[in-house]
Amino acid sequence: MEVVNGVLEGAKHFLQSHGWKLIGLSVAWFMVKDDVLTWLWKRERAASMRAVNDPTRVALLESERLRVREEQQRRANVELAEARERAKREKAERVLREEAKTSKPSAGNPLDGSRGGGGGGSYRPVRRNVNPGRGGG
Repeated sequence: MEVVNGVLEGAKHFLQSHGWKLIGLSVAWFMVKDDVLTWLWKRERAASMRAVNDPTRVALLESERLRVREEQQRRANVELAEARERAKREKAERVLREEAKTSKPSAGNPLDGSRGGGGGGSYRPVRRNVNPGRGGG
């Protein structure tokens, strides 16, 4: 308990001796706080800009940027070649499908009535029971 009383007595003595100084410093701090913080922010920003624009850092980033751009261009060229090849393949398949639709079969089944690929279904047999020379009647 004596320790606590000693600390409280010391704090009381300190405030009695320096209380007005503490109040004055507190008021001064609240009056200039915004200006001090603005100055510190500007100083930090200026240091950051110096670091950002450092020539060695800029050169390193530029070489990295060029490497990345070259890799992107290489990938784009590969994708373009693949797309062209795919388009060429699709066009060839489309042409083959169209030719298959429009071309007539070269050999047909003689039992289906098309007679080897001609017209399918247009064949009509001749009537055998007609006697053209005898006048009917």
